[in-house]
Amino acid sequence: MPRAQTPPRSTRANSRVSPLPPKPPSRRLDSSPDVLELTSSDDTPLHPPHKHQKRIPQLTLKKKPKSNPKAQSQPVDVIEISSDEDDVPPSQESLIEDLRSQVKKLKQEVERYQNSSTSLAQELFQCHTELKEAKVKASQHQSTDGKLVLSSTPSRIPHKSTIPSTVRSVHAACTPPACEHYFVTPLTPTEFHREAKPTIVNRLPDCGHTFCLSCLRDWFGTAQARFIQAHPHWHQNTMNAYVQRLQTILRPEYLAHPQLYHQLQQLQQPTPEYTCPTCRKQVYRRPVEVYTLKSLVRTISAADEEEKLNIPPDQPYVEQRHGHLVVVDPWDGYFPRER
Repeated sequence: MPRAQTPPRSTRANSRVSPLPPKPPSRRLDSSPDVLELTSSDDTPLHPPHKHQKRIPQLTLKKKPKSNPKAQSQPVDVIEISSDEDDVPPSQESLIEDLRSQVKKLKQEVERYQNSSTSLAQELFQCHTELKEAKVKASQHQSTDGKLVLSSTPSRIPHKSTIPSTVRSVHAACTPPACEHYFVTPLTPTEFHREAKPTIVNRLPDCGHTFCLSCLRDWFGTAQARFIQAHPHWHQNTMNAYVQRLQTILRPEYLAHPQLYHQLQQLQQPTPEYTCPTCRKQVYRRPVEVYTLKSLVRTISAADEEEKLNIPPDQPYVEQRHGHLVVVDPWDGYFPRER
């Protein structure tokens, strides 16, 4: 078999040259609308280059289509930065004028504060002066023992008739209606004259009226004497206190039962009925001492030098038993002790 002839060299060289394939598009971000792409406008197959010729690629500008249609429809937030100030800077004269106006305002405020501080200092000085005068007047009307008097010198001591009407009205208000003597101590108010024996004043808790201790003891003693005369076999130490205690601890529905209430009443003996000398309201509890009225009456009584010496000392109530003075409660013989 005959051997095939090889083609000429020039033909073989030309068959080996193939056209350049197109370059793939460069990958850019979808956000950039313009893409530069280098391509060659000559798509013909390349011939063997000559020695003195060079092929220069041409630059072409192509727009790449947007791949995401949804991103185009979304609105884009745009932030605009602007300046409200004038582009022209303020002049030096305007700055100086502004500073002068500020200095003027500050001077006016300082002057106003100085005037107010001066007026406050004058008011403070006036208050100090009035306080000193009040202390001097108070020292003139105060005795050595700290109680209020009408004057500091014996020559200027007024008579009882010269006591102001307000003081006399207070004395009248502090006078018990039973004995018509001045109180000196409430619950311990005493008679306010030299020859009288000091008595204690008490307030009735059921009605609120106030009397001397001696007046109430005489009033209750008279009622007790009449009761003993009508009931000669009566004795205070009976079961009355226990029955009263039972009534306080029993339920109300038990006390409302007529038969039980009648049986409790049979256990009790009749007791004296003590009433108020003014309103005749029955008294069930012991009178109490009014310490506020006691202090007030003693202070008012000390204002009169003639009656100042008649104020009795504040001491407990005592009685003579078996030849000895014993401190006792003045109401033990009339009311049972509360527990």
